Amino acid sequence: MATPPRHPTVRDRLIAAIVGVEFPAERWQVVACAAAERADVITCSRLARLPCRTYADIAEVLEAALPPARSPTPGGRGTGAPATSFRVIRGRGRSSIA
Repeated sequence: MATPPRHPTVRDRLIAAIVGVEFPAERWQVVACAAAERADVITCSRLARLPCRTYADIAEVLEAALPPARSPTPGGRGTGAPATSFRVIRGRGRSSIA
């Protein structure tokens, strides 16, 4: 049985977009390389939000462009996601969530 093709992750797309950068590189050089490589819109927007500074290597770019991994939060919830609460509003025969 054949394995279905794996879709590239955000990390994979970032690496493919900046593989041609000569490091150390300024932010504008990283962004320009991604544009020259015709990176997708999401990848380009992530790189465009990089802080303006000099990056020593691809690892530093990835660290700045990718969100940090979620870690367990105090209280045992463990998801790192913000708490969400809902309340049901009832009135005149209709219900909605606020």
